[in-house]
Amino acid sequence: MMEHARPKRVRPILDFAEAEMRYPTGRFKGQRFDRRYQPATSLLMEQMADPKWLQTFVVGPHQAGKSLSIAIFAMWILFEKQEDLIYGMPDIGMRAVKWQKDLRPMIASSRYEQYLPRKGAGSQGGVSELILFENSVSITFMGAGGGDTQRAGATSRNLIITEAESFGTRAAKSDEGSKFEQILGRVSHFAGSEKVIAESTITTEDGLMWSEYSSGSQSVVKVQCHACYEHVAPEREHLVGWESAKTEDEARHGGRFSCPECGILWNEEQRRANLQTAVLVHAGQVVGKDGVVSGELPPTQKLGFRFSAATNAFADAGSIAVEEFGLKQSENAAKKDSKDRALNQFRFAKPVVLKSHELDSLDGRLLLKRAADTPRGVCPAGTTKLFGGMDVRKTQLHWAVIAFSESSGPRIIQWGMEQMRTEGVLFEDELLRNGKIVQARFTDGFQIDGSSEMLPVSLTLCDAGWKTWHVQTLCDLDDWWMPSMGFGTGILKTKGYKAPRSSNDSERLIGDSWHMANVGGRELVELDASNWKSTLHQRLRLELSNPYALSFAGADETELRELISHITSEKEIEEYIGGEVVTTFTEPIGENHWLDASYYALAAGSVERFVMGSIEDEEEEWDPATAITLGESEW
Repeated sequence: MMEHARPKRVRPILDFAEAEMRYPTGRFKGQRFDRRYQPATSLLMEQMADPKWLQTFVVGPHQAGKSLSIAIFAMWILFEKQEDLIYGMPDIGMRAVKWQKDLRPMIASSRYEQYLPRKGAGSQGGVSELILFENSVSITFMGAGGGDTQRAGATSRNLIITEAESFGTRAAKSDEGSKFEQILGRVSHFAGSEKVIAESTITTEDGLMWSEYSSGSQSVVKVQCHACYEHVAPEREHLVGWESAKTEDEARHGGRFSCPECGILWNEEQRRANLQTAVLVHAGQVVGKDGVVSGELPPTQKLGFRFSAATNAFADAGSIAVEEFGLKQSENAAKKDSKDRALNQFRFAKPVVLKSHELDSLDGRLLLKRAADTPRGVCPAGTTKLFGGMDVRKTQLHWAVIAFSESSGPRIIQWGMEQMRTEGVLFEDELLRNGKIVQARFTDGFQIDGSSEMLPVSLTLCDAGWKTWHVQTLCDLDDWWMPSMGFGTGILKTKGYKAPRSSNDSERLIGDSWHMANVGGRELVELDASNWKSTLHQRLRLELSNPYALSFAGADETELRELISHITSEKEIEEYIGGEVVTTFTEPIGENHWLDASYYALAAGSVERFVMGSIEDEEEEWDPATAITLGESEW
């Protein structure tokens, strides 16, 4: 009783680690933790445990011991301070990996193995969202994915977030703020004494981690140069000696970090010796040659902690020089950009400067050669389905029809424009008048080459991004017209497309970069405009012998040039956004209305196949023996 009544002394985290921890894997397996192995992360652990920092954002290179440091911090919380812990991650499905690879081996290699669960979650290798230890403390795992309920329920003073960049986007269908704000709410009960630790790969300057780092203490690990005795933090530009190399071996042997102050080259033995002098310098502070840091602490309780390749004991200058050499040798622009981003992110923990490059541009002169012998308005022989699209504007309605054939790729067989009067008439009246003209033409159909058969348009998607209600009224006149919205373009340019995770009362069907939504009791097809424009452009890059290649009906060159100018008015580019390479389109040069009508028609084929497939599935499931017969009035 007296032993348990005695106040417990909480050891400093590095003393705790050196006394209790053994490396479970790697080259130091079985050895006791030693703060000298990775001085940068030893500084990090000291700062994580310091109560003056309520939030810590760790920005560092890959394979630098960040995960180990966070695992030790978690054990210090669980077994030294004996407090509960919440562990956040991009996907709740990652909890088994974090538990089996990072946390459980560390615990099992220490004397705290006695506290591992003997039954239930975590006892036999499995892991649930809550693990209760034998000393009555617990870990609760939470994910960034899914709905807000994944980040609700548990509260704790202590919160660890791994790959925190994934928490920077708004949760699907949530009005409760970003996922990061939601998970921070789990420690709000302990405001003023909470301990939040977040680590992640850096993406862009606007990304969550760099934004939080920049708004915090902006602390940097610096080491003392053995030549000039200044404390420095070499960056990517200070890795030299590989530039004139002709082979990878020359780059490896020549690559050295140089001192930013005196310029002397450090060999690896000297660099590792310099690492033992590491100190953490916050924004506005200076460090003297005696290693003493002076200056006021930044006026914040948010620690932004950063170290990079030069201050990473597990890095090797020669290996990084080989990567720089490979980047220099690369001739593919896209691959070169990718390697450059990877070096910035994974080696030097610096945000990526947003770059974009145009994909293979479409040459209008070459596209003229994609015109077929079959004249405009006539379906090629073997056509099985026609699909339409219409772009709605105040002054014109632009429409296009694409034919799908069993023997050849899709073909834009007809396109047109209906002029809308704007004076003395209501828009909705003009829309109905002109829309009915197009609907009648699509219902009458288009002649199939070599026969007198007329094939009607199977399904038409009509742009409802503007004057939605009036477009819906037009579509109500024809069962095979559907109002549609292309997100990420036109009036909806600032609203990116978000695919629903599952079908429900609001999202009836989910297809390929589109879904059918129930908005106000009306069906509405919502599309990823960038994806469908990209699909259209990709089909125009394919050789005509390819069964997916898009072609044009034979037409007067002037008419065909006008269509092509619309379709190529927007350039397809790749941009680095939110940590991912995203395909987007530039602002149109000139008119782009047949581009919109054409991608709507292309998407209509996907929608029709999916809808008809769903109807067939329902018919197969319908059992007439058990069906309830309804009278006409009941129907």
